[in-house]
Amino acid sequence: PAFHVMLTSYEIASKESNLLRQFSWQSMIVDEAHRLKGGSRGQLFQALHTLKTEHRCLLTGTPLQNTLDELFHLLFFLEPQKFKDIEELRESYQSMETEANEESVSELRQMLEGHMLRRLKSDVNLEIPEKHELIVRVELTDSQKEIYRAVLTRNYEVLNRNKKGGMQTSLLNIVMQLKKLCNHEFLMGEGALRPFPDLSPTGDREAQLADYLGKSGKLQLLDRMLLRLKREGHRVLVFSQMTTMLDVVEDYVQLRGWGYQRLDGNTASRQRQSRIDAFNSTSASGNDEQFIFLLSTRAGGQGINLATA
Repeated sequence: PAFHVMLTSYEIASKESNLLRQFSWQSMIVDEAHRLKGGSRGQLFQALHTLKTEHRCLLTGTPLQNTLDELFHLLFFLEPQKFKDIEELRESYQSMETEANEESVSELRQMLEGHMLRRLKSDVNLEIPEKHELIVRVELTDSQKEIYRAVLTRNYEVLNRNKKGGMQTSLLNIVMQLKKLCNHEFLMGEGALRPFPDLSPTGDREAQLADYLGKSGKLQLLDRMLLRLKREGHRVLVFSQMTTMLDVVEDYVQLRGWGYQRLDGNTASRQRQSRIDAFNSTSASGNDEQFIFLLSTRAGGQGINLATA
């Protein structure tokens, strides 16, 4: 094969197990290995157990103290020749489920000694500084406050006065509408008016930017932060739960004339990696081309190393 290491997910390993069996693997490392504790009944266990490997390593943060059966299934996965008779192991140690005697516990520990490396409390560095969280209270703009009151009082005259084509704001889920409004006024309702920025030479960027900033207290705060970070040569990751809010921030970034990349749930896997590479490939200081990476919290939190931000 034209590679030395393959990183994959449980889903792909299960679906492509026939293909993976064609190779002889030097080592297999399984993260979140407690998912294998169900033994041969599980599809993932069957898919991985049948691979040809010289060495196997299981990583798990879950303490192995639930049931002996689960522990024996993991041992069988590691060394099927040595721990092939699970019934025999169960009979030997089943008394430990109800009453653990010192002799049985000592014997089991000796059996596990050559197969388990545990991180003990004495190994953990407890001198790590405490995490400090700063919560910044952001005021709504005047127009946001007006719409907020209109939502609570179901004042459709205020809510629909700027809507085109007779589109109406839906108040079936008031909490969701208020959540959208607190992010940006443009997210309100099904008929939200989010103007696409006119980036042509004749477009009035300053007026458009003022319109975007004037309808969101959070965006005003973000604008002040980003201007300072830009001056100091930083590069920034911006996360959002709402992809619609990412749309608004993307418009804002374009109006500022800053270079950026974006990744959300609709980004194809090939584009995903190319955008990450593009962001990481340029130097961190004084780079106008790749200043911001916009990420949705679901799509952006897994398997990404944006080391230059």
